[in-house]
Amino acid sequence: MLNLKKISVCSLLALAFVAQTLVTSAWAQSEIDSVKANLGQIIPSAMEISSVELTAMENVYEVVAGTETLYVYSRDKFVMIGEVFDAERRISWAQEKRNKTREEALVELGEVPESNMIIMGDKQGERYVTVFTDTDCGWCQKFHKDIPALARGGLKVRYMMWPRAGLNSESYREAVSVWCSGDQGRAMTIAKNRKEIEQIECENPVADQYALGHRLGVQGTPFVMLDDGTVLGGYVPPEKLLSEAGLN
Repeated sequence: MLNLKKISVCSLLALAFVAQTLVTSAWAQSEIDSVKANLGQIIPSAMEISSVELTAMENVYEVVAGTETLYVYSRDKFVMIGEVFDAERRISWAQEKRNKTREEALVELGEVPESNMIIMGDKQGERYVTVFTDTDCGWCQKFHKDIPALARGGLKVRYMMWPRAGLNSESYREAVSVWCSGDQGRAMTIAKNRKEIEQIECENPVADQYALGHRLGVQGTPFVMLDDGTVLGGYVPPEKLLSEAGLN
């Protein structure tokens, strides 16, 4: 025979649990909305907040705003942004996040076909560098003049577009025009010689390359990376670059 009293108690406990869950969820959402509102007062409007998550530390949130990951203490109308260190493991959460993001981005980069890059230098070369570049960048223009020397040395150059001024800029539109050109290498050379190229639009990977560059840690151009993942930083003279690649 059914024990109605026992069933009634279980039902009440279940309802109480559901009610508590709903209250907790509503409170958590209210806190997240408060964090967003506070941050909205102090960070540039271009840094769109895409996620806010509570961390293991009370009142500290991990916030993804634009291309940045911020650690934010928020209480009432006050906000503090800074580093959080795990003393036991001796690492900052921000650095740990950057390391993880870069590892994932390197895997993504390995999956990008060369048909989605602009290939120059020795196109049949066994060794290559991947270069995030901007047509408006002086050092990128200097690097581009070294392409013939790198080609003679047997190094393939895989260009990816990274307009430093962002996706709503003339640099971005010029990057798109280079990509959409019938002769991408020639268009790249003309643009980097500071000459005007025809503005063209088409389906292109420039925005995706820009986002991937951020995840890899690109902060300026040129960003030169060997095929083994070694980051050489900015401009590298051709003889040194060939030496780093083991080609001289």
